[in-house]
Amino acid sequence: MRLAIPKEFKHIGDSLNPLTFRDVGGSTIEIRVLDHDLVNVVHLPPGAKPQPSFTAIPESGSADPFGVPRFVLHARFPCPVPTLQIDGDVYTLCTAKLCLVISLKNGDFTISWRTAAKPDEVFAQELGFRAYEYDKAGGAHHFMKRMPENRYYGLGERASPLLLNKRRFRLEALDALGYDAAQSDPLYKVTPMYLTLNADTCKAHAIFYDTLAAGTIDFGCEIDALWGPYTAYRSKSPVLDYTLFYGPSIEKCVESFASRVGKPAMPPKYALGYLASAMGYAEAENAQELIEAFPDVCRKWDIPCDLLHLSSGYTGRYKVDPKTGARNVFTWNSNRFPDPKRMFQKLKAAGIKTVANVKPWLLSLHPEYQAMAARKGFVWDPERNAPSETRLWSAGEGDTCTGSYIDFSSAPGRTFWKTNCQTLLTHGLDGIWNDNNEYSIPDDSHTYAGDGTPLTVGEAGRPLQTLLMATASYEAIQEARPTKRPFVISRSAAPGVQRYAAQTWSGDNETSWHTLKHNIPMGLNAGLSLLPVGYGHDVGGFVGPRPSPELFVRWVQNGIFHPRFCIHSWKHEG
Repeated sequence: MRLAIPKEFKHIGDSLNPLTFRDVGGSTIEIRVLDHDLVNVVHLPPGAKPQPSFTAIPESGSADPFGVPRFVLHARFPCPVPTLQIDGDVYTLCTAKLCLVISLKNGDFTISWRTAAKPDEVFAQELGFRAYEYDKAGGAHHFMKRMPENRYYGLGERASPLLLNKRRFRLEALDALGYDAAQSDPLYKVTPMYLTLNADTCKAHAIFYDTLAAGTIDFGCEIDALWGPYTAYRSKSPVLDYTLFYGPSIEKCVESFASRVGKPAMPPKYALGYLASAMGYAEAENAQELIEAFPDVCRKWDIPCDLLHLSSGYTGRYKVDPKTGARNVFTWNSNRFPDPKRMFQKLKAAGIKTVANVKPWLLSLHPEYQAMAARKGFVWDPERNAPSETRLWSAGEGDTCTGSYIDFSSAPGRTFWKTNCQTLLTHGLDGIWNDNNEYSIPDDSHTYAGDGTPLTVGEAGRPLQTLLMATASYEAIQEARPTKRPFVISRSAAPGVQRYAAQTWSGDNETSWHTLKHNIPMGLNAGLSLLPVGYGHDVGGFVGPRPSPELFVRWVQNGIFHPRFCIHSWKHEG
């Protein structure tokens, strides 16, 4: 860590939009008005270059593995020319709705945010002498004053309670099996956007940090007497790029955020019904027999069912690898599923749609591993000039083996994925279930192919692959069935994923009253953060003991009101 704070800024250039400042050490801050209530601020530390946006809506409609250039992004907004008043070291930049007071006093650089209607009342204020701290070893930070009347919400999928005050969060995603819904962090998703509601005025604004690089954000858990109350955002991204959205309502803030990252994909109608799933079905040695009998079980108990999730037990190439039972994506366990097309036809005849579980890696024993390595379709280890290797879940509880993550920024990776998803669809599937897609790559220096200039994992961020995986699955369905609405489910998510994945859920929760209670505010913050519109929880709990009859009934009663209603579990009792 080699922290530095830029100082002695000077206004440069004649443009009002953007308004640009540069300090004596080479740091540049650019303020661009995108709309009257939407302002983008970029800090380029010395030597840093502007980054494309991977979260922005791309020109083609699908996520661009090379990112959207900033000039393309800016051209989508009105970008009205603001007014500027200069009074010594104070620059006042105003739109029809906002006034930014930029102070260069005492060699510092800070922005205070006010409304045009009440220019004397500050609703957001950067922290003096520390606002644009950066790390010479890599990373850009941002500090704001923490006002006592501020209430913080959003930030994606976060442990309960709904209020984020006095808490610190990691901006990373992990496979958080059996998490504590009131304490665990991080969870499965990354959303570097939060909403601030002033408890006195009931006016809201939001800040979105446009990077998928790992980081942290602190809403008052960290205290340092020298600086007074503050919020702290720290990222491994070499550039600070944030956009402030002014409400004044929370609803307007969320709408403005959607204008930046895209509105959620519309789910098909059947996705709003009861969605069945259980790992036990696909893992049984007579799996196909059990699944084909499932519609009769539903009819017997008068349970309407719209969709069945096919868990990863259908994979494995049992006859090839009977000892390990490894779950090799896009293969079939022909012992458990001797005739999958017949099974899907029977389910379809009963009115039950199906989605299949797919994982974004190839285990080292996968029949296609060596061919994919030769095509450089994996995340890459430049030091070894070989695929980035890590341990990955391979079969049952606690079973792992070595393997490599597919690089969806590479043409070979995307082609492999789309081709195999389309082959799955020919069996009769209706959608794709992207699972285990948090991308736990162990080394920040490993690379993605990008546009020919490799991107490091640390700077581009692991969630970029989550986003590109959602795009690839969406495109595979769209190309195979152009008249049908694509249906993609994704466990992990980041800004942009909602454009392609219509559903997500809170991951592998634990069976308890505690989880039932605290999953509710998790879903509320997820909704405020524009996660996929079909957000829900595993009803009854995924891991842990079987729920008691009362707990299960109460969970079902709660779950039917969620956009995604799925009973999904992995119980030792079956």
